[in-house]
Amino acid sequence: MASKDSDQNLQEGNEAVESEEKIAPSEESVKDSQEGEETNNYPELPRADLLLEELEQNANKVASDLAFISGGLRVNLHALSNICRQYIEVHQLAVNGIGETVDRSLAAMSSLMVGCEQISENMPPVEKLIEQLKSVKKTLDILEDAVLPPK
Repeated sequence: MASKDSDQNLQEGNEAVESEEKIAPSEESVKDSQEGEETNNYPELPRADLLLEELEQNANKVASDLAFISGGLRVNLHALSNICRQYIEVHQLAVNGIGETVDRSLAAMSSLMVGCEQISENMPPVEKLIEQLKSVKKTLDILEDAVLPPK
């Protein structure tokens, strides 16, 4: 009976191994199928020299675009620099002109004030003259009334 049980266990074990072989393929068949799948699933890669050539073309295009942009930037910076320089020159002329104008204005104002002071100093004799003229007019009015007949 022990030998029947062991024979039966051995037979069941062999059947299990056979069923595993049917279910799980061998390692060689798995490798073969994986290699076949890799070639089937992935497109063939382009050659390295084609990739390098395309990379070089893209790099040259980027370099030419960068040179173009840099050239435009250089031109714009020169134009802005010229505008700034012109602004500074105009500002300097304006400041200098304002300074000169203020100096002339101060000189003219000073002259005006001196002239006003001189006129103020010379006013008392003029006021005396005005009083004398009023007196002469009054005398002339009296003389006219005496000489001319009443109307």
